[in-house]
Amino acid sequence: MTAITAILAIHLSSLSQIESGDNDRAVGRQGEVSRYQITPAVWRAAEKLHGHKLDPTAEMTARIIAYDEWSQRLDTFRRE
Repeated sequence: MTAITAILAIHLSSLSQIESGDNDRAVGRQGEVSRYQITPAVWRAAEKLHGHKLDPTAEMTARIIAYDEWSQRLDTFRRE
């Protein structure tokens, strides 16, 4: 099974509810952004990858970044 089949929309929805109450404008104490409370380092890496600034209040942008990060971490966990 790959990360793509293991992470479903309901998982991202649950993460959003837990992290921010679905608040697209949420900013955490350590600078985490978006409804998923993505760390500044992960957000900067995504911006570098895409080659431009990304809007953390854009739900779909945040969803893609959260999904990509979660997928990478899941794949790493499975390999180790």
